[in-house]
Amino acid sequence: MSLKLRLLAPVVLLGSLLSGCSTPADDANHIVVATYGGTWAERLQRLVDEDMQALGIKVTYVEANAQAAMAQLIAARGGPAPYDVIELDDQTYTALHGAGYLQALDLQAMPNVNGLVEGMYDSHRVAFWANQPSLIYNRDRLQQAGVPVPTKLGDLTNPALARRIMLGDLGHYTGLYGLVALVHESGGSIAEPQAGFDTLARISPHSYFTSAALIGQLFETGELWAALSTDGAAARFKQSGLNMGTVHLKDDQGNLMLARGYLGHPKGGRNTTAVTAFINALIAAEAQISLGRETGMIPVNRQALQTIIKEQAELGTHPFSVLDEALLSSGYTPPYDQIDLREWTRRFQSAVAAQPR
Repeated sequence: MSLKLRLLAPVVLLGSLLSGCSTPADDANHIVVATYGGTWAERLQRLVDEDMQALGIKVTYVEANAQAAMAQLIAARGGPAPYDVIELDDQTYTALHGAGYLQALDLQAMPNVNGLVEGMYDSHRVAFWANQPSLIYNRDRLQQAGVPVPTKLGDLTNPALARRIMLGDLGHYTGLYGLVALVHESGGSIAEPQAGFDTLARISPHSYFTSAALIGQLFETGELWAALSTDGAAARFKQSGLNMGTVHLKDDQGNLMLARGYLGHPKGGRNTTAVTAFINALIAAEAQISLGRETGMIPVNRQALQTIIKEQAELGTHPFSVLDEALLSSGYTPPYDQIDLREWTRRFQSAVAAQPR
């Protein structure tokens, strides 16, 4: 099987689970944006609404995570794209760009890219958030139960944590980041990953990721003591009063993992001028500062990043993020072009089936 098809195969099946999809408007000033739903889409709307109104641009948001949005785009091949802007992670970008589903962006008409941290954009994608995937935990719950604070994902095999952990599946980027980290710390490699799946089979989770909001609720009620998530999520939960801690995920060389969210323009998508304006608005310093303050995401705009660094020092915001421009430029991302997702999915399912109940 070719590399492109190998990357796409595990998610094509998602297309049958999706109920319809919107199509871009014929109006040159109307764009359809595929992004995560709920408060995330509402937040993006709030960040750019003033700029879009000033330009006479109408934006419709379609709820679809990166995997679901990719499946819709694949299903529509040969016809009009179901949306004009797609939110991507590193995995879905690798698959879609490699298979020719994205068209080049008009970067010259997007002046705010010049203010981004190095490595945050290229001809077919522009990052607008970053975070550091982490094992997050409630210090108080662990202390009350007499459970040692975890220092690595393998510590989740502790029977005292049974059914108190949320893990990630392969439908969300944190799931694959966690698997790669587990493979490395278990002595495996990308080419020979079974050791990580063997460790996974010894963990007894409460559940697998469905939404960031649900993780917060389960931490609040005490049903969860630890979860595979992000530094930004831990910061939000800390702001709500929980005594949180984090363990940043790393590769086999000890490099911190970095996840990014991108915006792309699907082939067949319309209204390029409006798309360019929308992306440019989201990477402006003011929008990036607001996004960082509200969500704990790390800004990818240099000016915004410096503002958040200053606020971290003065106010203790972003307490778990390693805010360093050089790290953001060089943080470890799993080598998706070397991972056979179909095979990893098969091994993942076998490990989950073997987990103690």
